[in-house]
Amino acid sequence: MPVQSKVWYILIFVAYAIAFLWLAFAGKQNNFTGLIVPWIITCICFIILQSRIQEHFSLPLWWVVPLSLKFILIFIVPELSNDYYRFWWDGYLTTHGINPYQFTPEDVLQNVHPPVITGHLSNNIGLLNSPEYFTVYPVFMQGIFSLSAFFSGSDTYLFSVILKFLYLTGDLITLYFCMQILHICKKPASWSFLYFGNPLCMIELQGNLHTEQFMILFLAAAIYFYLRSSHIHFSWTLSFAILSKINALLFIPMFSSGKSFLRSTGLLAIVIFLSLALLFYPISGHADGFVESLSLYFKEFEFNSLIYAFVRDLLYANKMYELQAQLGFGLLALFILVSLIIMYKHYKSGGEISKRFQTSWWILFAYLCLSSTVHPWYLCPIVFLGIFYLPISSTIWSFMVFLSYSHYDPAFQQSSRVLTISTYLIAFLVIYFECRGKLYLNGFSGQEENISA
Repeated sequence: MPVQSKVWYILIFVAYAIAFLWLAFAGKQNNFTGLIVPWIITCICFIILQSRIQEHFSLPLWWVVPLSLKFILIFIVPELSNDYYRFWWDGYLTTHGINPYQFTPEDVLQNVHPPVITGHLSNNIGLLNSPEYFTVYPVFMQGIFSLSAFFSGSDTYLFSVILKFLYLTGDLITLYFCMQILHICKKPASWSFLYFGNPLCMIELQGNLHTEQFMILFLAAAIYFYLRSSHIHFSWTLSFAILSKINALLFIPMFSSGKSFLRSTGLLAIVIFLSLALLFYPISGHADGFVESLSLYFKEFEFNSLIYAFVRDLLYANKMYELQAQLGFGLLALFILVSLIIMYKHYKSGGEISKRFQTSWWILFAYLCLSSTVHPWYLCPIVFLGIFYLPISSTIWSFMVFLSYSHYDPAFQQSSRVLTISTYLIAFLVIYFECRGKLYLNGFSGQEENISA
């Protein structure tokens, strides 16, 4: 390797690290300009690094630098999301013997009387996102929250530090399974940099503590054990993916195609049944509130959507208020139909690994396009799948979705819809050209693999 080339490669990694830390330390949710400048620099550096990673694979920077940055993130208070206050709230309730599914935060202060509990809660309720709604975080994540709250007590900063340490541990395990899957696929281990070093995944999962971290961990483990035909380990890891975030159900089709369709479908049915039973067991007696809060995602919330906002405004303008109220469920039904078509299309594709990733990628793509709410971190699972299928499209979309933070800056709210549409248009163009074989990233192609599971 030429010395000059190595020096430039190291300098780009330095620029990547500095820009990312600038974003992590100085980025504020309501200052879009202060976010987008370091974001663009970080993304440009990431693309350059990824395009040269095979040439410089002997240098361990591709995992050392992201790991170091994620370690620093442990001690930085999340600035782009206040969800971790709700995580602390749920965990704090659990450690004091109160079922977090039983009350909304507002109800807790009215129905729970020990001052040692309500005193700390009342001090933090103003920091919560949607305190009038029941919690929607599944049982495994509630366990992670309560473990962190057990050691941190009422200190929300210490809670964040402990939780980020657990997230980093999970991320390293994800990296391990990702590299093992790549080994089975006979692909370079450095391809995992597409996920492990992706700026969106770093800032949203390790930095802002979104729960996709553990869903992706258990999904990666489930894929690995499935490819190794280890059915027991596959079953419990897939169950824990669902217990981390119920959206993991979207990945079920990945494991139900091929020659062993009936056997795999029977195993999946058992896994889904047990997962949902464990999911709803702590909610028993309080399911109405949980379901009500979940349904709000289809009826009330809208953020960065492609189709929902346009159709909603169209129905409102034509005074079709009843249809507008059911729009979210209508799009959910359309998503189910599209998913069935995708599954049918790939049903006879055999047991190739690439076809499984392809099926899951398109199902997740359809889900995001038809959702009423598409927060940036919702793209993290598609970034993970992008290691194996459409890597350029997955990466570019993860870069562009950050434009949705313009919504929080009053100076950009008038143009936030234009930026949203631009994000989807650019993502669609890149997807089109990559599917046509016009775009390549350092030899990456998730469509060439023909290894059978």
